[in-house]
Amino acid sequence: MFIHLFGSIALILYALGPLNYQAMEFSIILNQIAILGILTFCGVLAYRFKIIDSTAKVVLEKLVFYITLPLMIISKVSILDVSPEILQNGVLLIVLTYFIIGIQISAGLISSKLFKLDKSKAVIHTLHTFLGNIVFLGFPLLDALYPGGKAILYAALYQLVMNTVLWTYGVYKLNPDGKKGGLESLKKLINPNTIALIVGLLMMVFRIRLPNVLQVSLGGLGSTTLYLAMIYIGILLAQSKIFKMFGKADVMLLSFNKLIFLPVIFYCADKSDFENFRNGDGFCCFFCFNT
Repeated sequence: MFIHLFGSIALILYALGPLNYQAMEFSIILNQIAILGILTFCGVLAYRFKIIDSTAKVVLEKLVFYITLPLMIISKVSILDVSPEILQNGVLLIVLTYFIIGIQISAGLISSKLFKLDKSKAVIHTLHTFLGNIVFLGFPLLDALYPGGKAILYAALYQLVMNTVLWTYGVYKLNPDGKKGGLESLKKLINPNTIALIVGLLMMVFRIRLPNVLQVSLGGLGSTTLYLAMIYIGILLAQSKIFKMFGKADVMLLSFNKLIFLPVIFYCADKSDFENFRNGDGFCCFFCFNT
């Protein structure tokens, strides 16, 4: 999972532009990734030495998804002030996210056909080309790299767009007979994080601020998302047979798409078209693409 982060560093540096190199040097990004790596390693050790077991993974997953991440979104988004920059970047982010996901899906479809993957593997390969571990890795890292709330807002918008594609196109590909899908699938869009985004946006628009005691307590609890999520990922890594994956052609093909091919495509995009978006914090959410 962390390898994907390095595959995205070039995109971020390219996006930040020369004026922002002083604000976020390469060493800062590496430092944040090193911190996440250390926290993840702690999770690996805790599982290996049986301090925690597999049941802890379920508990951590529920804590992050239902409690800490929604609180992080509300506490970060609600303190923002509405500005033309945020509105412009938010709309442009939604449009570009659909566009980028379209490119990712196309890359998955083409590569699966070129390498003649069987039907079931081709579907999984295509879906995983645009899906990422945003909740447990993207949000915490973005918040660490871009503190202040904007990154969380843009990341939540990105996740919402990705979920619309997942619960429509994704469900259709996994259930082409149509027995499962439709409105039943779209109901999955209503989850704690979507609700937290809506609440945070309403508070931002109407300038409703949490009392200091709530902001500190709930915001503090939300900030634990970083640590809980990294421990969770550490357990996942400890349970995975990582070295066996290197011999699987479909895994290597997926890694090539997400680490090399797609990053190069995005890197070579004409930056003049989205200069304002890039100079703002909006582009930081694209860090999630290859996470």
